[in-house]
Amino acid sequence: MAVSSHLRSLADRVRKEREIQKLTQREVARRAQMSLRSYQDFESTGNIALKKLAAVLYVLGRENDLSGLVSAQPSYSSLDEFEKSRPVGAGNRP
Repeated sequence: MAVSSHLRSLADRVRKEREIQKLTQREVARRAQMSLRSYQDFESTGNIALKKLAAVLYVLGRENDLSGLVSAQPSYSSLDEFEKSRPVGAGNRP
């Protein structure tokens, strides 16, 4: 899945949460201290600064969801140990 697809998916989930809470885009933008246009752009494209995303999630009462975005990586004692842990066909992506 491309990065843009992940961002759109995130924006869709935030939009659904906003709608469940019966908040308008204008109200979320105001509470997150961002312009309405910036918030609308986020919901339509998924593009948003991390600081603003944190503010939006705080407004929606979902600020704890940020901790799950990047999970802790296991530590390895050697390159061999790392390579053995990777799924077959994982490629050389960073």
